[in-house]
Amino acid sequence: MTRRSPAAARLDPPVRKWQGLAPTDLGPTALQAWLCAEAALDAAAWDALLRHQGLWIDRHRWAGQAASAGARATVYAFTTEPEPPEITEEDILLDLGDVVAVAKPAWLCTQGSRATATLSVEAQVARLLGRHLIAAHRLDRETSGVLLLSAPGRVAGALHAGFRAATVEKVYHAVVRPPLAAPRDVEGPMRRVLHPSHSQFTLGSPGDEGVDSFTAFRPLDADLVEARPRTGRTHQIRVHLAAIGHPIAGDTLYGPTWAPGDPDRTLLHAFSLAFDHAGRRYRVEAPPPADLRSGMTPAAAAP
Repeated sequence: MTRRSPAAARLDPPVRKWQGLAPTDLGPTALQAWLCAEAALDAAAWDALLRHQGLWIDRHRWAGQAASAGARATVYAFTTEPEPPEITEEDILLDLGDVVAVAKPAWLCTQGSRATATLSVEAQVARLLGRHLIAAHRLDRETSGVLLLSAPGRVAGALHAGFRAATVEKVYHAVVRPPLAAPRDVEGPMRRVLHPSHSQFTLGSPGDEGVDSFTAFRPLDADLVEARPRTGRTHQIRVHLAAIGHPIAGDTLYGPTWAPGDPDRTLLHAFSLAFDHAGRRYRVEAPPPADLRSGMTPAAAAP
């Protein structure tokens, strides 16, 4: 298993999965008793499971209903309670009503996961603004920066079309080691590879199987680089930088195993996003967080 930083263990704790078939028709109370016994859940763990909505019956989140005999129950339970950051009004970068840009903090999921429906950007923004908005794109859990959300339906469809057509301009900043000496374009087919516990991807050569990907990189200051992806593949920037020998600092999936003194997270930040909406062009920036600056070399971090 990939060694993780103490912050990763605290903010993104492992999830324990358990599955079983209901032995008979079970009402809510009987279901709780059966699950607590079979999945080794005490009262606190059961309360946490309900709070995060991590119980699934036949591939649907449990909503308090009875379970029929033979129904498949799946428990996704955090081994320890996560300590995610909270989105505040200061993190709202742009609010157009049906489109909102948020400065996503590191360690917060864009959308809910099997283990939790409550700890995500979408859920926190809904509680903060009192509106149901969905993510127009995704950022990895450890990635910080500009994230776009919109009202479902027509507005969401238009934004998704902009991402597919590459009319949405994305600029990222990353700390890499070793530093990148000169501008470089990276392109090629990306495909998923087997990994015991993560989604992982690799960059192939022209003609290999996979989906096309392209990113333009240029050095900004010492080990800080700017990335301009033309396509939006999962882990694209991380895979591209690792493929050319400049993995992002703190990236234990595509770079070295974490060791004391390394950054707590993958130092990747979505710096800006430009998009079209209702006949206008908008550009939004999210200032780099403190850990991105502190993770740079002293020469690069100096003002």
